[in-house]
Amino acid sequence: MYKIYSRPELESRGILGVIDLIINQAHEEGNGEAFKNKYHPYKSPGETFVALWEGRPAGMVSCEPSTYTGDTDIAVRACRLHVLKDYRAKQIGFYLLHACYEWAKDNNYKVLFITHDVNAKGMNAIYQKKKMSLFKGASKNPYELESWKNLEWNQEYLFKVDPKADFLQNIYQIILEDGYQWIPKINVVEK
Repeated sequence: MYKIYSRPELESRGILGVIDLIINQAHEEGNGEAFKNKYHPYKSPGETFVALWEGRPAGMVSCEPSTYTGDTDIAVRACRLHVLKDYRAKQIGFYLLHACYEWAKDNNYKVLFITHDVNAKGMNAIYQKKKMSLFKGASKNPYELESWKNLEWNQEYLFKVDPKADFLQNIYQIILEDGYQWIPKINVVEK
């Protein structure tokens, strides 16, 4: 079974270095670009959540005030998600997102969002709730989480972190304040 810990919880247990273990493994698994020169495990703003499966490192996500969209006081981005290869069938990503959701609410953000490559059809179909990732042994329980039920596809904007590149990402958002209409300031293009 899994357990999710924040940085302070990891530190209080004397195991904060588990973040480094996951990042190193992410590099080995080909996802090191998500961390290189963009994230510091102990100093990056926001909160980092780590999933341990039966006490072993399984995955992590960083929940960061959104410098990318120019509204760090309003929006927080769940990014740098990496679930280690041996744990990808455990549906840990849902629970890491939910930890970000609870943290964002507790810290009075109005929006929590994630982004995903527009060309990744399979994952976008899941985020757009057109299909479920129900492999052998999968549970439907993660789809019942409040965070997942409130996740919606932003139909107005695409995320473009680098104006020089043609790399576009869909934005999936959770509005945390009733009636709030999010208008990102930068690094987005209208659909």
